[in-house]
Amino acid sequence: MKYLFAILYLIITSSLIFGQSHKTTDHHLMKHEPGESVASGLYTLEEAAKEQIMFSGTTTHFSTAIFQLEILSKKDGKQQLRLEEEQILIIREGEAMVSMGRENKTIGPKSVFFLLPGEEGTIASSTSDVSYYRMIYKAVNPTNPAKINRDISSFIIDYDDLDFNQSSKGGVRKYFNTSTAMCPYYEMHVTTLNPGMKSHEQHTHEAAEIILMIEGQTEEEIGDKSYRGRSGDAYFLASNVPHAIKNVGDKPCQYFAFQWGAK
Repeated sequence: MKYLFAILYLIITSSLIFGQSHKTTDHHLMKHEPGESVASGLYTLEEAAKEQIMFSGTTTHFSTAIFQLEILSKKDGKQQLRLEEEQILIIREGEAMVSMGRENKTIGPKSVFFLLPGEEGTIASSTSDVSYYRMIYKAVNPTNPAKINRDISSFIIDYDDLDFNQSSKGGVRKYFNTSTAMCPYYEMHVTTLNPGMKSHEQHTHEAAEIILMIEGQTEEEIGDKSYRGRSGDAYFLASNVPHAIKNVGDKPCQYFAFQWGAK
């Protein structure tokens, strides 16, 4: 793979990272210097067939964070995932065999693999190729390992095992609502939003958030600006930034929404 796991932290702290963002009426490139805060906006998937760093920098709660697309070929074999940072993987296309401890599972698109800092884990492609988003992050104030609740553990969530809770606007699949070594508050769900529907009016919350587009077309209001996103794109919403999302396509859209905060 292009991005070697052993140098990921070096990439975070010493490289110039580029993320692409655009408004509905304008296009511009957002450039991130080492240690610079990740700006709220839209980060586009430039080409799904290639690995890329979508954004990197700091947030209110993270001293370092990197969000990227990685691709693993079946011929690459099993890859070790252990890092000193916390990480979460979201399968985009293909199937992967993931393992941690004695648990081994084959998971497909929209499934999630979460690993605590220092935890052993592996991933291998079960199809010709598997692509997945990978977020690696370190908290500004990490929890002392000796004080981590024993209920906190690494986990695998298979999309096919999740219940769909239907609503008048579409529906939701709930992944987790927990605390981790790096996130006192950590929550994830997948929303299905019907055409023309707005999930909610503009609101704010202390938690920072990523909206990761799975399918369809959306418009995200962020402050006084609007951004159009499609499959593969990611909106980043910094802490306490006003935001709202609407399905502007003619079919239901689907997206991940996950957020983290101090409480």
